[in-house]
Amino acid sequence: TALWEIGFLERNDFDKIKRQACALAPGQVEMWLGPTDTPQVTRKAETLHHDDGEFHSPYAGIAREGPSIRDRRLFFVITEPNTTQMAALNTFITYPRTSGQDKKRYDVAVLHGNVIHDDNLFDAYLGESIAPYVTLTPLKAALPVDKPSMTLPLVSSQHPANTKSSVVKHNAREIDVAKLDTRMQSRWKTMSALWDANKGKNDKMSLYQRLNYHNILTSQLEWMRNPRDRPIRIAYTTSGTPTATLISDDRAVLDETLYQVTCRNTDEAYYLLAIINSDTLATAVNQFMPKGLFGARHLHKHLWKLPIPEYDPKDTDHINLSRLGRRATVEAQTVIAKLGALAPSVTKARSTLRHQWQPNSPIAQQIETAVQQLLG
Repeated sequence: TALWEIGFLERNDFDKIKRQACALAPGQVEMWLGPTDTPQVTRKAETLHHDDGEFHSPYAGIAREGPSIRDRRLFFVITEPNTTQMAALNTFITYPRTSGQDKKRYDVAVLHGNVIHDDNLFDAYLGESIAPYVTLTPLKAALPVDKPSMTLPLVSSQHPANTKSSVVKHNAREIDVAKLDTRMQSRWKTMSALWDANKGKNDKMSLYQRLNYHNILTSQLEWMRNPRDRPIRIAYTTSGTPTATLISDDRAVLDETLYQVTCRNTDEAYYLLAIINSDTLATAVNQFMPKGLFGARHLHKHLWKLPIPEYDPKDTDHINLSRLGRRATVEAQTVIAKLGALAPSVTKARSTLRHQWQPNSPIAQQIETAVQQLLG
């Protein structure tokens, strides 16, 4: 078994890490495919790749998955102006957004026609909302979050503080319904009742506990309130071919199909976009990703097992990649804009950029060369 031998190194020693980093292959295995005990079984050699658990890019600790908006029919809505007589300002009539990808299909008719104040309506980006270098139309989500303050009204949990429950450990508080806007109060009670009536028998989490699992929602809201020295963020997909874009709306929510990576400035953001959207990275990270019926599937943080250094504004290679990433963003957005006035589907947008633009763009090809040099 090959292992990376990486000790404690200063940031300036990252080139040494890069030289030491390599694909790890413990050896060949024989893979059997086909029905058991039949002549249709075929055999082929396959190389297993793994990592030793020791090496991580500096971005591994910065990338954070979005909140678990699992039951999309409860949260995602289609809105229309509230034109009823004596309508309250900044309120909208909402209807559950449904799609063929919904996992739960119980009746949500009770949520049809709910009136929601804009303070509880958020633009939400999912994996289906982004293509390489490009953001597509976000969805709308009704959340028990106060948009002006980016806070959740919470009360203390009834569970003892020293409980060993993993659920309570990561969600020690619950929504204080009384502090919600009156319209959101009613909706949240209905949403919670629907969740409790239809969740799995072994699922002990409340709707809020699922939404804020491992404090992921509150962590994202904390960044919105105080980004400190990382005011810029990009998003990349949790599965499939690595796809990333700059999220310019710092009040939009990213759900669990995306990872958020906060950056010090746009130079760092474009540097990361160039790396993540490259075919070179997709090929390199493939060996670490779990495989499904249609190939490598789950990206998550596997890309940070590659020797991707933190952006250094004094490194000419990093500066070059950042400039290329900025130019690629302009080109990609222009390509998508030319597809027509109506927003293209994510399938159309990604296919156009990956199969038509990237192979023929000199900028995209310069990025491939630069990323190959960076990853060694």
